[in-house]
Amino acid sequence: MASSRLCVVHRRKRILGGVGKVFKAGAGVVLLAAAAFASYQAGSVPRHLPGTALDWTLLFHIERAVVVLGIAGAVWLVVWRGLHGEFPVKFGHLEYAAREAAANSEEATEAQERRLQLIEAIIGVGDPPPE
Repeated sequence: MASSRLCVVHRRKRILGGVGKVFKAGAGVVLLAAAAFASYQAGSVPRHLPGTALDWTLLFHIERAVVVLGIAGAVWLVVWRGLHGEFPVKFGHLEYAAREAAANSEEATEAQERRLQLIEAIIGVGDPPPE
């Protein structure tokens, strides 16, 4: 009985998780469409469209929207991570220092040191490990 209830709950979570993914993808499409519409309303279309637009005004506006959303997303990511205390170490390809690596490095160093002291004690080299 409990097994079948667990199976139903698991199936429901899987279905609802898929709905969430569809909702997120749909929100992205709506955002892209809104940005393309804003580009269209802004007007300024060059007389000769660039080659990537394939002489199609709608594709030109979609490409323009993708570029604007990409730049805005990159800027927002840097601002958002900055608000959470993570700042880029270098700006060439936006490399961030790993916060987890800094937190775990001291613990890993201590564990490695204990292992080395144990090996040294087993083979009779160096000082015995502290107790």
